[in-house]
Amino acid sequence: MGGGDPRIPLPILPPRLDFTSLVELQARTLEDGMPRIRPHSQHMCTYLSAVVLCDQADPDALAQLQKLKKHRDFKLSLHGWMEFRIAAVDLSTGDIATNRSGKDLGKSLSGLVAREIQKFKLRRGET
Repeated sequence: MGGGDPRIPLPILPPRLDFTSLVELQARTLEDGMPRIRPHSQHMCTYLSAVVLCDQADPDALAQLQKLKKHRDFKLSLHGWMEFRIAAVDLSTGDIATNRSGKDLGKSLSGLVAREIQKFKLRRGET
């Protein structure tokens, strides 16, 4: 099976997420993740994923996030491919934005975020 440590140190983002921070996060994810991929004839695909939790997000940044992408084929896809996916959660609103490859990631996060927001409201006495 795979090698290497899948944990990557988390970068510190500014209090309000902006597009520049997203581009830097994409670059960091690719820089840290690409060397960990070991393509071979039995390799199918690798997802390099980034999940951003932010106190607030610039709406333009979330719109631009949907356009972020990176795909790489290894030996014409005979040794698999790599896909970059990203999801951002604006904790102030509960909004979740993903790029096209991250749609499944967003679906998984939406249930989690909804449950956590409900718990938060119950603790505050809201309904």
